[in-house]
Amino acid sequence: MSKRLMTLAAVSVAVIGLSAAPALADHHGGGERAAKGWASHADEDGNITKDDFLKFHAERFDKMDTNNDGVLSAEERKAVWEARKEKMKEKRGERRGGYKKKKEGSEE
Repeated sequence: MSKRLMTLAAVSVAVIGLSAAPALADHHGGGERAAKGWASHADEDGNITKDDFLKFHAERFDKMDTNNDGVLSAEERKAVWEARKEKMKEKRGERRGGYKKKKEGSEE
């Protein structure tokens, strides 16, 4: 019973997360960028099929699975997370007039 409940909870969180993603992307001005990212996976009508959706995520998984063993290890997930954090830090710096790295020896 506990395993079924956990599975149901995980699926619920995924569905809620996917349904909220467009709203969050639009809130931050990413709706248009996100749509452009999906453009290569859409058919001629601009629709995305389940196969297109799954292919997109399989490609992302493959990029993260650096040793190609079909498993995302803790180290691989951490590397992805760290890269994303660094990218966001750079973007924040660009919006604020440039990313200012700490000078060696400076105390802040």
